[in-house]
Amino acid sequence: MQEEDAVRAAFHAINNAWLQRRAQDMREHLHPDVVMVQPGFGAALRGREECIASYADFRAGATLHAYTSTPPTVQVWADTAVAWHRWTMRYEWDGHLYDDAGHEVFVFGRADGRWVAVWRTLISGPAAG
Repeated sequence: MQEEDAVRAAFHAINNAWLQRRAQDMREHLHPDVVMVQPGFGAALRGREECIASYADFRAGATLHAYTSTPPTVQVWADTAVAWHRWTMRYEWDGHLYDDAGHEVFVFGRADGRWVAVWRTLISGPAAG
C-alpha cells in the first residue's frame, strides 16, 4: 500500500468514527498526545481522550441533517503527512439549525509503523470559501 493510501485510510477511519457515532473507534488512529485546535485557532484540546470526548459530545448534542466532504488531499514527507478536505454540514443544536462549511486539516506522524493523527484543526465559516 502506498503511504498516501495508508494516511487516507487513517483519515477516513477518524471521519467515519464520529459520523457513525463510534468516536471510540478513532482511538487507534490518534496519537496519545494529539492536539486539536478549535476553529479560529482559539482553544486547543490536548490528548487522545479529550479529543475523542469532544467528537462524542458533539454527536450526542447535535442532530446531523446533512454532511458532505471532498476526498482528502494527502502529502507525505518521510514520517510526516498532511491530509485535508472540504466539508459542509447542516446540523441542529439546542433547537437551532446551523449550516457550516470549511476545511479540516490533519497532520499525521508514523508511530510503530502506522500513521496516527498528531494535530488537527477546522477552518470554518465564510473565510473557508
